[in-house]
Amino acid sequence: MLRPLYALSRNAGVSYTAAVTDDDDSTVREFERSINRRTKAVICTAAGNVTGRIMPIKRIAALCRERGICFIVDAAQGAGVLPIKLSDGINIICAAGHKGLYGPMGTGLLITDGKYRLKTLIEGGTGSLSKELSQPDFLPDRFESGTINTAGAISLGAGVDFVNSKGTDNIRAHENALCRRFFEGVAKLSSVKLYSSDFDERFAPVIPFNIGDLPAEKASQLLSDAGFALRGGFHCAYPAHKKIGTAETGAVRFSPSVFNTLTEVSALVRAVGRIAARYCV
Repeated sequence: MLRPLYALSRNAGVSYTAAVTDDDDSTVREFERSINRRTKAVICTAAGNVTGRIMPIKRIAALCRERGICFIVDAAQGAGVLPIKLSDGINIICAAGHKGLYGPMGTGLLITDGKYRLKTLIEGGTGSLSKELSQPDFLPDRFESGTINTAGAISLGAGVDFVNSKGTDNIRAHENALCRRFFEGVAKLSSVKLYSSDFDERFAPVIPFNIGDLPAEKASQLLSDAGFALRGGFHCAYPAHKKIGTAETGAVRFSPSVFNTLTEVSALVRAVGRIAARYCV
């Protein structure tokens, strides 16, 4: 979300403030301190996509409602594992489709309560109101110019149906069990760096780590060679890496799915141990 904000700051004179701290109470206070009479929107992740920390979105939503400010939730890392609803006081929810919603890469969704009118990014043919030169003002047509990704939308819909059939609570419980197994396993390896003291209910099922001083991209490539797909780097969230002390190396992110098993996680822990033994002396 930082690049769009940066572009707005350069091209439209928009200013923004980052307001995140280490616990829920101080985070809410920091959001409150950052709001001023010119504030038009508050944007918050449902869960951090580097550390997995779950944000107090209901409390922040209440803060925005009291002040008549649009509240936008980036649910890229929370959708599919956390119960996120407009009725929580959220005005707009956006999410990637390929993570916890099990849709194809390149898909995503935006849900709005309609309170705030959104501008178009592009305009063109929508198949509706074809006699009119102006863009339709009703949803979803207003934002569906040109030929939409029908196959992607249907696939994402199937992913959402799958999540609903399993239940986010059940999915999260399964993935949390996998994270606990992984955390406890690699915590025993002296060369592995973990960026929290424990994995608990404060976090969505995401664990960042590093193997010794190996660059994250190198470590993830070695794990890929061993048959494990983990993302290494800065995860589109460089400020979060600065916060946890990985601004130079990035981190490897363990983020399991409902399809993974405890047996696979144990095998991954062993693979991390083998890489640590070879490259960290």
